[in-house]
Amino acid sequence: RTMLKLIPSLLIIWGIYFAGILMLLLFTGTAEDPAIITLELHAPLWTLALMMLGIGYCEEFFFRIYMVETMGTVLGRKAAIIISAVLFAMGHLYQGFLAVLIIFFIALGFQWIYCRYKSIHVNAVTHAIFDVISVLLKGC
Repeated sequence: RTMLKLIPSLLIIWGIYFAGILMLLLFTGTAEDPAIITLELHAPLWTLALMMLGIGYCEEFFFRIYMVETMGTVLGRKAAIIISAVLFAMGHLYQGFLAVLIIFFIALGFQWIYCRYKSIHVNAVTHAIFDVISVLLKGC
């Protein structure tokens, strides 16, 4: 059952990502991905996938569960979700402002997925798949 939830989750996250790229095209006249980072992959693909899965679990647990639950008791759930998404996006400042903007909405998408399915596994695996595909598409 958890695996079936990955399909709509991936569609949501990729939809948000491509909507951000489309907005770039409409507002800046270029569809150049602001989050392009060039790197060379000198290890087997499975190590990249394993690393991204670890990152997915860590980030999803911290930003979607721990931060929202902890801050939510003080600030309210909606404020905690926004603050968590902002902090998640700010962690990607090295990719540029436009990437941070797109990642903010991706973070909100991940939060929605967590609220919908109540499964850290769906979020972490979706996050890992998104990251692996992103790295592979960006020229590794």
